[in-house]
Amino acid sequence: MLPNYNHACYLPRALDALLSQDRTADEIIVIDDGSTDDSKHVIAHYAAKFASVRLLANEKNIGVIATLSRGLYEARGHYIYLGAADDFVMPGFFAAAIKMLGANSQAGLFFGDAILVNGHTGRMLGVRPPGGHGFVRDSSTQRK
Repeated sequence: MLPNYNHACYLPRALDALLSQDRTADEIIVIDDGSTDDSKHVIAHYAAKFASVRLLANEKNIGVIATLSRGLYEARGHYIYLGAADDFVMPGFFAAAIKMLGANSQAGLFFGDAILVNGHTGRMLGVRPPGGHGFVRDSSTQRK
């Protein structure tokens, strides 16, 4: 799941990285939060090309927390990746996450290190410790 606000220039890299995983996603929900750039067009292009990509569009900007909540409500998968439109995952991320969660049935989250990259130059800026984005094990008992 990717919340997005005015990140049209980053969406192709984020979506290409998700779509190229060894263990492909059953669905990729991109929630546009009232963007004023070309984001909805970029997302719609991917949704037309890949059945797993689904666009949800907020009529106006409601913020990241409400946007993530909407995406969680709409998600149908057993495992849910929480990312952002300006993030991209490395090859093998989904397979590693699902393997670790499968081996640890009591775990509810999987996190990995995040490499910070300058969006314009591609230069590595550093490493952010785990805790920002990751997988969540869905619990249907939490849904209404």
